[in-house]
Parts: sequence; C-alpha cells; structure tokens
Amino acid sequence: MAKLARVKGKVFAGSAPLNEIGQFGSALAGTPTNTQDVATIQALSAYDEGWNSAVITSRNYPPIEEVNGVLKTISYQTCYMLQEGIPEYDIGTEYSNTSIVKSVNGTRLDFYISLQNNNVGHALSDTTYWAKATLNAGKNIGEIVTSVIPLSDSGLHLLDGTVLSDSGVYADFVNYIASIYDASLSYFTTEADWQNSVSKYGSCGKFVYDSTNNTVRLPKIVGFIEGTSGVSALGNLTQAGLPNITGNIGSFRTWTPNPWSNGAFSWSNIGTIKEFNAGHVDKVIQANFNASNSNSIYGKSSTVQPQSIKVLYYIVLANDVKNTLQVDIDEILSDLANKADVDLTNVNNTGKIFIAHSAMPSDTYIDLTLGASGSTYTAPADGYFSLGKQSSAAGQGASIFVRKPDLSDSLYGVEYHSATEQQNMKYTWAVKKGSVTGISYNLGGITNWFRFIYANGSESEAT
Repeated sequence: MAKLARVKGKVFAGSAPLNEIGQFGSALAGTPTNTQDVATIQALSAYDEGWNSAVITSRNYPPIEEVNGVLKTISYQTCYMLQEGIPEYDIGTEYSNTSIVKSVNGTRLDFYISLQNNNVGHALSDTTYWAKATLNAGKNIGEIVTSVIPLSDSGLHLLDGTVLSDSGVYADFVNYIASIYDASLSYFTTEADWQNSVSKYGSCGKFVYDSTNNTVRLPKIVGFIEGTSGVSALGNLTQAGLPNITGNIGSFRTWTPNPWSNGAFSWSNIGTIKEFNAGHVDKVIQANFNASNSNSIYGKSSTVQPQSIKVLYYIVLANDVKNTLQVDIDEILSDLANKADVDLTNVNNTGKIFIAHSAMPSDTYIDLTLGASGSTYTAPADGYFSLGKQSSAAGQGASIFVRKPDLSDSLYGVEYHSATEQQNMKYTWAVKKGSVTGISYNLGGITNWFRFIYANGSESEAT
C-alpha cells in the first residue's frame, strides 16, 4: 500500500449535542446515559465485549447515541495520537518492550522507553521497567561536538570554563560528574591549577569538581585537540614547541675570506676596503641568520600556528530529549550573567515592586508566649515581631532591642511608655532570620497578642 497522506484528524460527533452521545451498553442495561466524556463512554464492560453487548433484541441494533459514542471514542484517540505524536504516560495502560511514552511535569518534558513486556502500573522512575530515551544514540555525556555555527541545544555547552551548579537543567550532569569523581581523578584538577593553566596558556582540559557546593567547572578549550591512546592522559595540556634550528659558519682566511655556511646561516658581501699593504684588499662580509633556511615553516606566522579553521567546541552535558523551554535556558542564563544575580541594577519596575513586596508582612504568623520582662526570642525567619499589651498605670512601657545573630552587639532598640492607665500599647519591629530580640517591660495589663509575622519573601519558611 502506498504511503498515506497526512490529513487533519477530526473527532467523530465532536460537535454533537449531549443527548446524541451515549455510554456504550447503558441502554441495554436499562440506564441510558448521555455523556461527552470518552472515559465514561467506554467505562462499561460492554465496550470490551463488542456490539452484541449493546444490541437491543427488539430492535437488533444499538442506539444511535451509543454508535456515536463508540465512533467518537475511536476518532478521539486517533486524533490525540496525531496531535501529540507520542502519548503521555498512563499508569493503567499495559506497555510492551520498546513502547515510548512522554512525561510532562510543568515545563519539563521527558521521554521514556519501556524495557519489558506486560509493563503496567510501574512508575517511570522504576529503572527496571523504564529508561529515559536519548536525543541521539550516537552522543554520550562528555563527548565534544564541533560546529561552525552556534548551537542552542540544552544538552550541549560551550567548553568555556563555566561553573555549573546542581540545579535546573545541569543537575543530572553535575551529579554524574560527582559520581565518577573518586574513580577518575585524572580527569580533574584543582581550581588554582585550572586558573593557572588558563592564565598561562589560555586553555585547561580538566574539570574542577567542588564537592562542598556540588558544582563543576567545565574545561576551557581553544586551539587544537590532540588524540591520545591513554585514558590517564585525558585533558592533559601539551605545551607549544618548535623544531630545533641549527647551522654553522666559518672562514679560513683573514683577508679576502672564503667563508662557508649551512643551515640557518648565510653570508653576504656588503663592501670592500683597502689595507695598508698595497695589493691586498679585504672584504667586509656579514653573517646572516634566517630560520626559514633551516625549515620553511618559520616565518609563516607571528605565533606557533599550523593551518586551521576556527570552530566552536561544545561538550555533551545530557542526551535526554529536552523541550523548547529547556533549550532556551542556556541563552537565558547567559543573558543573566553578571546582571540580576549580582546587583539587581537592571531590575524593571515590576521587579522592584516584587522585591519591595517581599519585605512586607505576610498573612502568615505564629503566636508566641510572652515571657517575663527581659526574656529574649530568636527570629525563625525574616519578618516582624508584634506585641499588643495594656498598661495598668500611666508611665508604663517597654524597651525593645535587637542583637546580631552572634549576640555580639545590639543592632537597634526602641522604647515606648504609656500616657494613661489601661492604654493599649502596640509594638512592631523588623528582624532578620536568626536575630535575637529582647523585651524589658513593666506593662501590668493583659497581653492582647504576641506573635511573629513572616515577611512575604520568607513565608515559605513557616512550619
């Protein structure tokens, strides 16, 4: 059969009203059910058993609503496949060996291949039954890809010495590097040695792994890559070198010389002079040195430079299929470098409003018990302490101080006194996480409240 042309799929009875779509087998069961929901249409056992389970004997045919339901179900699933290409994972579906499904988690899109037949009910994280599909089976993590045009695949990164953290799209790569670190120390160097190599030679072919922060500094490679047959030599830098230059010169007479030379040396006659003895003319000669006489490669360039074409070197960080958003992450991170993550000077008005809003009190708070005068309290997050307490006589009040987290010094203090008896005194003061605040008071009335209010930006720290 010839290849079929791709035609836009349409759902049969997709625009039919509710009363014209029926659950298959419901009429014969005595409970005719109208529904547009595909799952409900095929929910009864009659759908598995076929037409005979829906045929009403007196009519010898199923209701037209149920025929619409069946055809809608079939065409709906077909259109779904034409639209999605690869279906989303369904925990109730039975998959066979090499079945492919996709998983959508927010903006992340991953593809998985079933490793076994009769695969049903197993989570995609179960590596006995599922494996992540690869973008290109010919590419492995750590390979170098060269290109004469910039590449934006998020599975690649320029070998430019960037430090990658264990978050976002680089998490899997950083964790992979961490897993091979102890067994493959020859691939790594220290941060100091990496910087020294780049400073001297412009390149370093080794990784730097920071186990404390779980970060990886990529190699920085410019120039030429040389092959090796030894794993232990991977990433080693071979310094530039040139062949030796040799030659010699000589003369066997003091006047009218008859010199010889070879290699990089030569002679040239630049003039003659007459000496005091008549008939004797001495020649003035000059010894010359030219490396190209020894080897023609000298003089071709001002540096050690074989013939070359410049390309971009990329390292394969991941071979998982990525979605469009993830492909753009590299460029987004590059655009943000030395900007918003440094001094926030380029934040727009929306960002400024967000930052200011983060410091404001949120709706989340915890009630505290006010201790005796002089008691101290530690801030669980950035936020505000708030106290409402009555006086029992005029002149009563409270003195509040805030110390640094290490208790070394008081940051600031406030003091309030009541003017009258039974005056409601209210105190609210800002604190940083870990700061210690103390309250000395002689207010003799009731305590209306004592609480800690989380700032909007630290609300997530509430327990």
